[in-house]
Amino acid sequence: MTEEVQPKKKNTVVIVAIIVAVIAVLGSGGWWFWQQQQAAKVVAVAKTAAVPATALVKKPVFLPLNKFVVSVPGDQRLHYLMLEITLMSYDSAQIEMIEEFKPLVQNAVVSAVSQKNYDELTAKDAMSSLEVELRDDIRAVMNEMAGTNGIDKVLITKMVIQ
Repeated sequence: MTEEVQPKKKNTVVIVAIIVAVIAVLGSGGWWFWQQQQAAKVVAVAKTAAVPATALVKKPVFLPLNKFVVSVPGDQRLHYLMLEITLMSYDSAQIEMIEEFKPLVQNAVVSAVSQKNYDELTAKDAMSSLEVELRDDIRAVMNEMAGTNGIDKVLITKMVIQ
């Protein structure tokens, strides 16, 4: 009787070893597949995050303003700044509202620029900081007059300083 039990134990051990090996192979294959799927998700998220959400929903609307010529103080003499800006919004109703208050918006631009000096306007990143400052000043005027921010961005389209 002991002779019949020995072969059954050996067969059982072999079967268990095969099952463990199959589970290990399937588990490692599943882990590899899951890692590949996670890497693909990370790449997909990185590509879609580069486009602003507002740009996917609406097209921007632009409102060019009249040319501004402002005198700017310098160290030795008076300088002149010629500035052309365009206002951008994703809401056409905001642009229409800005047109109603255009003299106040233009006054805000002239007031902000006339407080600058020649060195500030010729600095390395003067245009980008001036765009942000003008945007904030125009938003303040529009918020005071109409209860709305009005614009999303100010674009300096031409700037000449002498």
